[in-house]
Amino acid sequence: MPPLTLAACFFCGVLATGISPRDLVERSISTLIKQPSSSALHHLPDYGVAIEYSAMWESMSAYPGLDWSTFLNSQLDSFTSSPSSPAYMFLHNITIPWGYSVGDTTGLFPIAYLSRALYNNNTDLSSVDWRLALGIAEEYVLGWPIKFDGTISRHAGWFGEPDANGSFLWMDDQFMGMALLARLARHDAVPMATRRRYQDFLASQHANFAALCQDKERGLYKHGFNGATGDHSCCFWGRANGWVMMSHAEVALALEASGGGAAHPALPAVLEVWRQHAEALVALLPPPGSTDTRLYQVLDNSETFHETSVTAMACYSIATGLSHGFLPVEKFSAPLSALYNGVAGALSDNGEVQGICEGTGIGNNTAFYEARRTFFNLSSPGLGSVFRCALAIEKYISHKV
Repeated sequence: MPPLTLAACFFCGVLATGISPRDLVERSISTLIKQPSSSALHHLPDYGVAIEYSAMWESMSAYPGLDWSTFLNSQLDSFTSSPSSPAYMFLHNITIPWGYSVGDTTGLFPIAYLSRALYNNNTDLSSVDWRLALGIAEEYVLGWPIKFDGTISRHAGWFGEPDANGSFLWMDDQFMGMALLARLARHDAVPMATRRRYQDFLASQHANFAALCQDKERGLYKHGFNGATGDHSCCFWGRANGWVMMSHAEVALALEASGGGAAHPALPAVLEVWRQHAEALVALLPPPGSTDTRLYQVLDNSETFHETSVTAMACYSIATGLSHGFLPVEKFSAPLSALYNGVAGALSDNGEVQGICEGTGIGNNTAFYEARRTFFNLSSPGLGSVFRCALAIEKYISHKV
């Protein structure tokens, strides 16, 4: 195994697996790109693949010795040239049908193109990459037609719950409906008026989700909420909380970025919700000394399996929060070590990341979530979060050297 980098050596005392962030990125991505192009692991516009590809561009910036550009350019260019793809349709002024949710098929895939533009220092807003990012953000994210009291929602929920004209809020959509705008809001190439408009949208959505969906006593989030009945779904599903944790970080970074001026006034409220959620989540980590330090598929039920993607999403979120001074180091440095070690420990000898739950609807009971499969070829919904976890840890430890 390659030696740990200098930055990782600062973290040596807690890298129980001996796998540095670069090891984790390089081995897992190398395995990913060996999968057939027809695999679900490469099926754009799938939201999970968009996260994978976006993180791969970011990994090349973090580790200049890595180069996935030939693969990524081939995949992204093939997608824009396919007449059935939303990328091709948008670029050729063909109306894209509304999908099942804001981000599943349309609203999130442009993050891969935006990441390519940023990697290449491309600030030409008329280029394909920027046109996709800005255009989809305007028409298919801000323009998403299904909302409950102004909050991104869906028609479908869980068995037995009635829909009242799109009354279901899914925690997944906190990330899928906000990540693209949050990333655009951070960059000087985007006009300031547009950035501020995106910030206002993000602040409003984040506040609405927290007010309606965060459990006031526990600080966690159930998978779904039905505004028509006021009912929450059964369970604190792990990855639902992972999506929300990543959205805290995305929104906070966007609200902090104000072109040299003051941060958006909603930032303190976002940070408070984030802190409460992070504290509640890490309180459910397996006890110190456990051989597996991943969070559970249903967070508050240790009889369910250890799940990698929620652990990675929490790792990314908390490491990002610590790097930017959004979260207190004294509360979260030790849990962060446990989270990273749990994720790194899920890397198999052949480079596959194990224990990632397949894509999942909202269930009616714990047994539903416990029965979800974790085959590697079904892991695209959460695989990219593993890359993001490693990159965020690298950034955090490099700040500490």
